[in-house]
Amino acid sequence: MEQIEEILLSLVDKQKAEEVMALTRPMDYHSQARTLTLRQEKTSKSFAEGTIPVICAGSSNIGVAKEAALTAELMDNKVQRNYDVGVTGLHRLLVAREQLRDAALLGMLNSCLPGVWVVNIDKWFRVRLSCCDN
Repeated sequence: MEQIEEILLSLVDKQKAEEVMALTRPMDYHSQARTLTLRQEKTSKSFAEGTIPVICAGSSNIGVAKEAALTAELMDNKVQRNYDVGVTGLHRLLVAREQLRDAALLGMLNSCLPGVWVVNIDKWFRVRLSCCDN
């Protein structure tokens, strides 16, 4: 049987996570992201080139943003997280402005660049597919 390196289960509440873990080996449950993950130790990490910024404006979107970040990391991508950077979290946005500039947000908002995706945070499945297509 082939060895599975990573497993990601999404939209998992705490009760379902406990039921799954009772039947399998221990997995990591991420309550805010509502995901269960299993990641095998790798001898060397082979990150994809660049960094994927995961940004959400409001605190109500943090769970989906964390799910997107975990998914990208599980697929060996570097992730930069910036949560709650909307109107009431503007100070967090200003602190991260250099990182965001490096992520070419201005270019992303002004044009359609190859390899750059802009998606609403509630489109979690498209986020997974677009950021992990290497």
